[in-house]
Amino acid sequence: MSAVVATGKAEETPQKPVLSDRKMTHQIHTAIVADTTLPYCAHIVNVQADQGKVTLQGKVHTEEEKETVGDKAAAIAGEKNVTNDILVKNSVAVAAR
Repeated sequence: MSAVVATGKAEETPQKPVLSDRKMTHQIHTAIVADTTLPYCAHIVNVQADQGKVTLQGKVHTEEEKETVGDKAAAIAGEKNVTNDILVKNSVAVAAR
């Protein structure tokens, strides 16, 4: 029989189970690779998680691909927990005239 000890503190119920950084990284990478519409360069984007915060780095061909990868990460880690530092390879900087 187990006893319950009252601490006097209100316990908060988490809205969503917290994933370990390793598991989160794996799930995000798996979701990206599973999307066959994304090119290989998107499949090798670097996914790093640290204390629930995810950073995406690498290069893709289009802004749409960057957004798709970011959306997949946000679906797992939460939108506010993702920093999308992916670069678009074919973006052309427009110089001021």
